[in-house]
Amino acid sequence: MKATTKATEFKKAIKAALALQRLSDPKTKKKDEQPIPMKGRLTVTEKGLFVESTFLGAYVKLAVPATVMRPGRAYVELDSISKLRLSGELTLDAQNDADQIEISNKKSKFNLALDTDSEDLFKTAQPDITNLKAVVKLPTAMLAAAASMVELKHILKVDDLRMQFQFRRGKKANRLDICGIDFFSYARFVRISPTVKVRTSTKFILKPTALGRILDSVTAKEVVISVHTRAEEEMASMVRFQTEDADVFYPTLDLPFQDAEQAYQSTIAGVCDSKFSVKRKDMMEALNDIKSVSSDSTPLVLNIRVTPKKVQMAARQEKNKALSTIPSERIELGDGEPHIIYVNQLYFTEVVALAPDVAPLRIESWNRAQIIVRAENIQDGTIEYYLSQVDLQKHREDVESSRD
Repeated sequence: MKATTKATEFKKAIKAALALQRLSDPKTKKKDEQPIPMKGRLTVTEKGLFVESTFLGAYVKLAVPATVMRPGRAYVELDSISKLRLSGELTLDAQNDADQIEISNKKSKFNLALDTDSEDLFKTAQPDITNLKAVVKLPTAMLAAAASMVELKHILKVDDLRMQFQFRRGKKANRLDICGIDFFSYARFVRISPTVKVRTSTKFILKPTALGRILDSVTAKEVVISVHTRAEEEMASMVRFQTEDADVFYPTLDLPFQDAEQAYQSTIAGVCDSKFSVKRKDMMEALNDIKSVSSDSTPLVLNIRVTPKKVQMAARQEKNKALSTIPSERIELGDGEPHIIYVNQLYFTEVVALAPDVAPLRIESWNRAQIIVRAENIQDGTIEYYLSQVDLQKHREDVESSRD
C-alpha cells in the first residue's frame, strides 16, 4: 500500500479511531495502568485511504482524503502512530510482505513495525450488515454535539454509566432524546426538529464514551442510524452510525431503559429551595478558584450560598479555605431566606464543563436533595443536567467552617 495525505487529516482519523479505548471499564483498571494497545488497519483502495479500529465489539472505519499510489493494507498499532510528530504532506508506504510501514514527509521519516497478528482480529471484527434496519437520519453536527454534552465520566468506581438514545416520530417534527446516566446524575439533550428524520421510533443504550469524539472527525452533513434487533427482543442489539466518510458499529448494553423525564417531573413536584442564572464561564472560573485550595485528589464539598442579592461558593480542606463570588442574575429563594446548596466538586464541575457555552445556565436546588442545571433560551429542545446534593448532615461542619 502507498498513498499521500495531509498530516492533519490523518492524525484526526487516528485520534478518532483511538477513541474506542475509552470503552474499557475503568472499574477494572488498576491505578497508573496503561490503556490496552489499539489495533488498527490502514487500507488503500482505488476509493482512497481508510483507517479502521476495533475494540470490545465496536468497530470504526474512517475515510481519509488521499492520493492513491498503490492499493494494499497494513496492520498497525494506532498508539504508536499517534505518538509521532507528523506535519505537512505525508507518504504512507508498506511494501507487500514487509514487516514495517514507512511514514514520511519532506523533513522526517518514521519506520514502524507492522502488527501482522491483527489480521485475524479484523477478519472476525467486521460487523455483519445483513438484517440492519435504517431508523433515522439527522445532522451529524447535532448528534456529535448531543453525544458530547451528555457524556458523563466515571468519577466514582461504583458508577454504572450508560448513554440512552430515543427517537420518536411526531406529527410536525420528530424528537431526539439522548441521555447520559449514572447512579447519581443524568445529562440530557432533547431536540424537536424536522431535520431529525425518524422512519421508525426506536431506542437503545450504549456505553457513554467515544461516539462524540468519533463524530467530531466526520465531515459529512448527515448520519444514518441503523439497528439490528433480534426477533425475540424489543431493544436493538447492534447500532450502526453511517456517513459518507465514516462507518461506526456499537454493540448495545442490555440494561433497563430509565425515564429521565419522570425523574425530572418527580423532582419539580417537590419544593424549590433556590434558583439563579449564571454564565458558564463565570461558574467555571469560580470552580477553578475554589479548587486551588485542594492539596490532593479528594473532591471538595462545595457550598453555594444563595442570598437575595448575591451567590457565593466556598470550600475547605483542612486549614485551607476558599470563597468566590459568582456574578448571578434572576435570583429566587423559595422562602425568601438565604439557602446553601451542598455539592460534590467533581460532579458539579463535570456537568458545568459539559454544558454549552452559548447560553446562560439556570441553577436550581430542589428538596434540599437535587440540583438541576439547565441551559436557558434553547429553542425547540432542552439541555439539562441533574445531580444529587451531598449529605447535609455528614458534611455540615466542614462546609460551614469554610466561611468562618
